[in-house]
Amino acid sequence: MWPEIYVSDMYDYATGQSKTFSAFATLRIEVGSSDSFNKYAEQVTGLLKKYFETVENVRYDEEDSFYVADIEITTDTSKLLSLSVSKDGTLSLNFNREKFKAINEEAEDISFYSVGEDEIFFMINLTNDLKKEVQLEPKSAVYINDKPFPFLEKTPMRARSKVTIVPSDV
Repeated sequence: MWPEIYVSDMYDYATGQSKTFSAFATLRIEVGSSDSFNKYAEQVTGLLKKYFETVENVRYDEEDSFYVADIEITTDTSKLLSLSVSKDGTLSLNFNREKFKAINEEAEDISFYSVGEDEIFFMINLTNDLKKEVQLEPKSAVYINDKPFPFLEKTPMRARSKVTIVPSDV
Protein backbone atom coordinates (compact mmCIF):
# COMPACT_ATOMS: atom_id res chain seq x y z
CA MET A 1 0.00 0.00 0.00
CA TRP A 2 1.27 3.46 -0.90
CA PRO A 3 0.12 6.87 0.29
CA GLU A 4 -3.57 7.43 -0.41
CA ILE A 5 -4.16 11.15 -0.81
CA TYR A 6 -7.57 12.75 -1.28
CA VAL A 7 -7.96 15.90 -3.34
CA SER A 8 -10.53 17.30 -0.86
CA ASP A 9 -7.97 17.00 1.98
CA MET A 10 -5.42 18.86 -0.15
CA TYR A 11 -7.86 21.70 -0.84
CA ASP A 12 -8.95 21.91 2.81
CA TYR A 13 -5.32 22.26 3.87
CA ALA A 14 -4.39 24.66 1.05
CA THR A 15 -7.33 26.95 1.82
CA GLY A 16 -6.79 26.87 5.59
CA GLN A 17 -9.99 24.96 6.34
CA SER A 18 -7.83 22.23 7.89
CA LYS A 19 -4.72 22.87 9.97
CA THR A 20 -3.22 19.42 9.34
CA PHE A 21 -2.56 17.27 6.31
CA SER A 22 -1.10 13.78 6.25
CA ALA A 23 -1.20 10.46 4.46
CA PHE A 24 -0.51 6.94 5.63
CA ALA A 25 1.77 4.63 3.68
CA THR A 26 3.45 1.27 4.06
CA LEU A 27 7.22 1.18 4.35
CA ARG A 28 9.03 -1.99 3.27
CA ILE A 29 12.69 -2.74 4.03
CA GLU A 30 14.35 -5.92 2.83
CA VAL A 31 15.76 -7.84 5.81
CA GLY A 32 16.79 -11.15 4.27
CA SER A 33 15.33 -13.52 6.86
CA SER A 34 12.99 -13.82 9.81
CA ASP A 35 16.06 -14.14 12.07
CA SER A 36 17.29 -10.71 10.89
CA PHE A 37 13.80 -9.28 11.37
CA ASN A 38 13.57 -10.67 14.91
CA LYS A 39 17.07 -9.43 15.73
CA TYR A 40 16.67 -5.85 14.41
CA ALA A 41 12.93 -5.04 14.29
CA GLU A 42 12.79 -3.24 17.62
CA GLN A 43 15.89 -1.15 16.87
CA VAL A 44 14.73 -0.35 13.32
CA THR A 45 11.31 0.69 14.62
CA GLY A 46 12.92 2.97 17.21
CA LEU A 47 15.08 4.52 14.51
CA LEU A 48 12.13 5.07 12.16
CA LYS A 49 10.14 6.79 14.92
CA LYS A 50 12.73 9.58 14.86
CA TYR A 51 12.06 10.22 11.17
CA PHE A 52 8.30 9.63 10.79
CA GLU A 53 5.36 11.01 12.75
CA THR A 54 3.84 7.57 13.27
CA VAL A 55 5.29 4.06 12.90
CA GLU A 56 2.86 1.25 13.69
CA ASN A 57 1.68 -2.22 12.76
CA VAL A 58 5.25 -3.54 12.40
CA ARG A 59 5.31 -6.99 10.85
CA TYR A 60 7.41 -9.45 8.87
CA ASP A 61 6.52 -10.27 5.26
CA GLU A 62 7.51 -13.94 4.99
CA GLU A 63 6.95 -14.15 1.25
CA ASP A 64 9.54 -11.50 0.33
CA SER A 65 11.56 -11.24 3.60
CA PHE A 66 10.67 -7.63 4.37
CA TYR A 67 10.32 -5.57 7.51
CA VAL A 68 6.95 -3.83 7.01
CA ALA A 69 5.47 -0.90 8.94
CA ASP A 70 2.67 1.59 8.44
CA ILE A 71 3.99 5.17 8.54
CA GLU A 72 2.39 8.60 8.55
CA ILE A 73 3.73 11.26 6.20
CA THR A 74 2.91 14.80 7.38
CA THR A 75 3.77 18.36 6.43
CA ASP A 76 6.66 18.40 8.94
CA THR A 77 9.73 19.04 6.78
CA SER A 78 12.06 17.91 9.57
CA LYS A 79 11.01 14.32 8.81
CA LEU A 80 12.48 12.01 6.16
CA LEU A 81 9.42 12.41 3.92
CA SER A 82 6.96 15.27 4.02
CA LEU A 83 4.01 16.52 2.03
CA SER A 84 3.39 20.09 1.00
CA VAL A 85 0.39 21.67 -0.65
CA SER A 86 0.53 25.19 -2.03
CA LYS A 87 -2.43 27.58 -2.20
CA ASP A 88 -2.92 26.69 -5.88
CA GLY A 89 -3.30 23.00 -4.92
CA THR A 90 0.16 21.83 -5.98
CA LEU A 91 1.06 18.66 -4.06
CA SER A 92 4.70 17.80 -3.42
CA LEU A 93 6.24 14.75 -1.80
CA ASN A 94 9.52 15.98 -0.31
CA PHE A 95 12.54 13.78 0.36
CA ASN A 96 14.97 15.10 2.98
CA ARG A 97 18.43 13.96 1.83
CA GLU A 98 20.11 15.09 5.06
CA LYS A 99 17.71 12.96 7.11
CA PHE A 100 18.24 10.08 4.68
CA LYS A 101 21.99 10.28 5.24
CA ALA A 102 21.49 10.42 9.02
CA ILE A 103 19.09 7.46 9.08
CA ASN A 104 21.50 5.46 6.91
CA GLU A 105 24.40 6.18 9.27
CA GLU A 106 22.32 5.10 12.27
CA ALA A 107 21.11 1.99 10.41
CA GLU A 108 24.70 1.01 9.63
CA ASP A 109 25.53 1.28 13.34
CA ILE A 110 22.65 -1.06 14.16
CA SER A 111 22.85 -3.61 11.37
CA PHE A 112 25.77 -2.79 9.06
CA TYR A 113 23.15 -2.23 6.36
CA SER A 114 22.44 0.90 4.34
CA VAL A 115 20.21 1.83 1.40
CA GLY A 116 21.11 3.96 -1.61
CA GLU A 117 18.79 6.68 -2.92
CA ASP A 118 18.46 4.71 -6.15
CA GLU A 119 16.99 1.79 -4.17
CA ILE A 120 14.01 3.81 -2.94
CA PHE A 121 10.70 3.61 -4.77
CA PHE A 122 7.79 6.02 -4.21
CA MET A 123 4.27 5.78 -5.47
CA ILE A 124 1.25 7.93 -4.59
CA ASN A 125 -2.39 6.97 -5.00
CA LEU A 126 -4.36 10.17 -5.59
CA THR A 127 -8.15 10.09 -5.28
CA ASN A 128 -10.28 12.89 -6.68
CA ASP A 129 -13.15 12.66 -4.25
CA LEU A 130 -14.61 15.94 -5.49
CA LYS A 131 -17.68 16.16 -7.71
CA LYS A 132 -15.70 17.97 -10.39
CA GLU A 133 -12.77 17.35 -12.68
CA VAL A 134 -9.36 18.67 -11.60
CA GLN A 135 -6.19 19.23 -13.59
CA LEU A 136 -3.01 17.34 -12.78
CA GLU A 137 0.09 19.28 -13.70
CA PRO A 138 3.26 17.33 -12.89
CA LYS A 139 6.26 19.56 -12.12
CA SER A 140 8.71 16.83 -13.14
CA ALA A 141 8.68 13.63 -15.18
CA VAL A 142 6.22 11.07 -13.79
CA TYR A 143 4.11 8.10 -14.73
CA ILE A 144 0.37 8.52 -14.20
CA ASN A 145 -1.43 5.18 -14.32
CA ASP A 146 1.64 3.72 -16.07
CA LYS A 147 1.53 6.35 -18.83
CA PRO A 148 4.75 8.40 -19.08
CA PHE A 149 4.55 12.18 -18.71
CA PRO A 150 8.16 13.17 -19.49
CA PHE A 151 7.25 16.80 -20.12
CA LEU A 152 5.38 19.33 -18.03
CA GLU A 153 1.82 19.09 -19.26
CA LYS A 154 -1.65 19.23 -17.77
CA THR A 155 -3.87 16.19 -17.76
CA PRO A 156 -7.48 16.02 -16.54
CA MET A 157 -8.52 13.85 -13.61
CA ARG A 158 -12.20 12.96 -13.68
CA ALA A 159 -14.44 13.43 -10.67
CA ARG A 160 -14.53 10.41 -8.35
CA SER A 161 -11.49 8.81 -9.99
CA LYS A 162 -8.14 7.48 -8.76
CA VAL A 163 -4.68 7.66 -10.30
CA THR A 164 -1.31 6.23 -9.39
CA ILE A 165 1.63 8.60 -9.69
CA VAL A 166 5.23 7.36 -9.82
CA PRO A 167 8.26 9.66 -10.11
CA SER A 168 10.44 8.92 -13.12
CA ASP A 169 14.05 9.26 -14.22
CA VAL A 170 12.88 10.16 -17.73
